[in-house]
Amino acid sequence: MLAYIVRRVLLLVPTFIAITFIGFAIIHLAPGDPVELFFAGGLAAGQSGISTQRLADVEEAKARLRAELGLDRPIPVQYAHWVGRLVRADLGTSLKDRQPVWDKIRPRLPVTITIAAISLLIMYAFAIPLGIYSAVRPNSRLDQFLTAAIFMQYSVPSFWLGPMLIILFAIDLRWLPVSGSDTWAHFVMPTIALGYYVTPPIMRLVRAGMIEVLSSDYIRTARAKGL
Repeated sequence: MLAYIVRRVLLLVPTFIAITFIGFAIIHLAPGDPVELFFAGGLAAGQSGISTQRLADVEEAKARLRAELGLDRPIPVQYAHWVGRLVRADLGTSLKDRQPVWDKIRPRLPVTITIAAISLLIMYAFAIPLGIYSAVRPNSRLDQFLTAAIFMQYSVPSFWLGPMLIILFAIDLRWLPVSGSDTWAHFVMPTIALGYYVTPPIMRLVRAGMIEVLSSDYIRTARAKGL
């Protein structure tokens, strides 16, 4: 058991490296230089009357910001620095308002965790019982209906379902609020949209696993003995 745990922990290292490398690559593959984009708005607003001294000051400010962000360093050094800050939960500073990113995320975490937790509860409350029933009675009418319903769910993307829920329940029927997090009613539509999308794969996984187990030798032996 200890050896298994050690192997699983060691596997986290290459997984972490791969995930961080992909994330770092996506950031660098994004179009545009972040420093140039940061200064583009101000330059565009007053480009007609900008002086040579002003241009020199802007270029100097760009160089300082590039050094502050570490963009003047080689790519491997940037990656190592970025991972080091990530491990310390240092997400850097927003280029938009120069505020720490973590300070912008922290107040939103409780609502995000609440929505995710309720969505998981809804998902497991429906996916596990329905998956077990479909496995115990395969090819029954309910199993066939659930299979068809799952394929219909796969065809409805969450980015379409969310606005449709808002239009129906918030705008037309006025049953639920459009946004916010003050009462339980604010969490109904987000949790339905998230739980609806992740329930089908979990249900199919439970069904497939149950069918495999129920067809195992030890299950057939137990049934032969009268269980």
